Amino acid sequence: MSGIGAPFLLLLACSASSPRQLQVLLGLDSGGRWLRLAVILLAAGAQLGRLAFLCSKLPFIENRHASIHADKAWPDGDRGEFFNWMTRHVPKEEIVLAAMTLSAELRLATPLKLAIHPQFEAQHLRDRVQELYQFYQCTPPASFAKTMKKYRSRYLVLEFKRCSFGPFLLDKYPEVNCKEGDRPWQDLFCPRALASPLFELQWANAEFAVLRLRGKE
Repeated sequence: MSGIGAPFLLLLACSASSPRQLQVLLGLDSGGRWLRLAVILLAAGAQLGRLAFLCSKLPFIENRHASIHADKAWPDGDRGEFFNWMTRHVPKEEIVLAAMTLSAELRLATPLKLAIHPQFEAQHLRDRVQELYQFYQCTPPASFAKTMKKYRSRYLVLEFKRCSFGPFLLDKYPEVNCKEGDRPWQDLFCPRALASPLFELQWANAEFAVLRLRGKE
């Protein structure tokens, strides 16, 4: 398909760079300028028609906007905005607490220190993840504030897509586990932390909220 317009391109180049050759080829005299111009316009029109034809075959997303938004296929803007804010406003010496996957992204995109290391080679790292992942359960904010102090972390990143009941429970902390239907949504740590006087909201967008633990600087 990409070779459809090649002859027209060659003819157009020939007529533009060497009009005398075109005149000899077509047997035109000096009075055939209008015919030569017509040939050039015909070649250009054919090329434009070819481009229009190829564009008509491009994929479109008509009637798919609902599924695309439901799948959250466009988070890059919010994520880039989040990385930019974290780099500019969180001191490099601070230890940030976030989910494992987000911690891995923060390690790549920012100079910040993270409480969760995205590796599982060591038992103590797995134990740390279990302890810090209490913020996905019905953990009281006061209890989790003590956990943050244990790891010398004052900054907590909440992902709004995770402010809901999850399918996984903690083996080592069954006292804070909660399933959908057994406890109301308001008992989850996420909404309680956003309303708790123990945490100060530093920044938020449609995807993330950055909380700072109140206390001594």
